Amino acid sequence: MSRLFRPMLAIASIVAALGSTPATAAHSQASALFDYQSFDLVDLNPGDGLDPFISFYDSSAMAQTAFFDAPYGTGAPRHSSYNTATNGSVHFHFNEVGTYLSADLTPTSGQAISDIAHGSSRIVTDAINTFILAPYTQVTFNTYAVVNELNEPGSQSLATFEIIGRLYDADGITFEYVVSLSSDTDRSAQLPLTLVGGAADVYGTLEFRSTVWTQAAPVPEPETISMLLAGAGLIALRLFRSQSTRPIAPL
Repeated sequence: MSRLFRPMLAIASIVAALGSTPATAAHSQASALFDYQSFDLVDLNPGDGLDPFISFYDSSAMAQTAFFDAPYGTGAPRHSSYNTATNGSVHFHFNEVGTYLSADLTPTSGQAISDIAHGSSRIVTDAINTFILAPYTQVTFNTYAVVNELNEPGSQSLATFEIIGRLYDADGITFEYVVSLSSDTDRSAQLPLTLVGGAADVYGTLEFRSTVWTQAAPVPEPETISMLLAGAGLIALRLFRSQSTRPIAPL
């Protein structure tokens, strides 16, 4: 019985050591932002005597943030925040051990960055500008967007930047146009969005939205895995020698 008890005790000791060894945090981070935005106007009916114009008259900003101990969408958030502002900026910063989160935007620029060591996080930032577009006027918004992600083994992330243009006619019908850029490691691009007015002034909105999702899972230390494999090999060798040296019982 003692021959079997010793190997079993050794295996139990190694398993206990593995469980007590702290895991390495697999960091995951991603960001979505735009550096600048401009627009160009085109007069679609030069003979009507009206100059093309666009007039911005209102703006708002919003930031939503959440941390989850479990994978995204599978449980209640560990920490969450919601902020709004009108004609201004939204700033949100949160810090804890192994975790950093910030969301920062204005009506003309925005970014979202998440760097977590465990669990998952979600950040959504919105900036909406309201405008009036003159009759027979075409406007093209040019926005330079940058998205990136950086993952270690065992982690995932996704960053998406969207520009959403909406026009509303006299009957309240909405015409929506969307251009977007999603992360695949590091990417940058100029995103053009064109809106065309009709025979009368038209009301519209221009929305800049950045969404960042990250998920990180702790992974075992390489040293712990090596020790476990070495211990298992030694136990197997001892069992083999014990069986090979056992005397044969007489008939």
